[in-house]
Formats: sequence, structure tokens, C-alpha cells
Amino acid sequence: MNKYIGFDMDSKKTVACVVEAGKGDKYQTIGSDIESMRRFLKSEKQGGYRVELVFEVSGHAGFIYDSLIDCVDDIKVANPSKMTWIYRTVKKNDRIDARRRCPDRSWRFVGYSLGS
Repeated sequence: MNKYIGFDMDSKKTVACVVEAGKGDKYQTIGSDIESMRRFLKSEKQGGYRVELVFEVSGHAGFIYDSLIDCVDDIKVANPSKMTWIYRTVKKNDRIDARRRCPDRSWRFVGYSLGS
């Protein structure tokens, strides 16, 4: 089974949205430090889940990618200028942004991977 996770990160917190088929979306606020993110992702992977993560490109995207890649099966770094469904949204908050980053089966995801 797959879990799709979208992170909306800022300097003080990270809002995570977990999308899993047949279940309601799950939201959690975690710390913005790498160790908090790693613990969260490892806990979501328990039970044999395949975990895919998406977060928005930033000046730290490479560091974040390298720090989290061993905790998930795939990471996508999203370019917000290509994600018009986020920046053209009138109602914005961290939960909405995190959910809209999740590349679930009904969306055409636009982003790129920093991996090889």
C-alpha cells in the first residue's frame, strides 16, 4: 500500500498531510528540523508502506532531500510556479498547501526529483 505525504515547511513548523487510499486525509504538525521530519517519515513507513514525499523547492531543498531520502521510497521537489492549483488558490493555509502537494492518483503531479 502507498502513502503520499505533502510537507508545507516554514522556519518554525512543518505541516504534513498523509493521503492513503480508502482513508481520510491525516494532518500533523511537526518540527521544522530534520530529525523531527525523519522520525515522522519512519513512523509512516512502518507496516510495510511505500511512502512518497513531496515538498516545495527552497534554498535548502538539496540538503533536505539528502537528509530524508533514506526514510522514504521517493521524493519529489515541487516547483511552485508549476503548481498553479496552489498559488492561484484564494483560500490558503498550511493544511491546504500540504494536501495540494500530495501526488495522489487523481492528480497530474508537476515537480522534479533531485535524485539521479
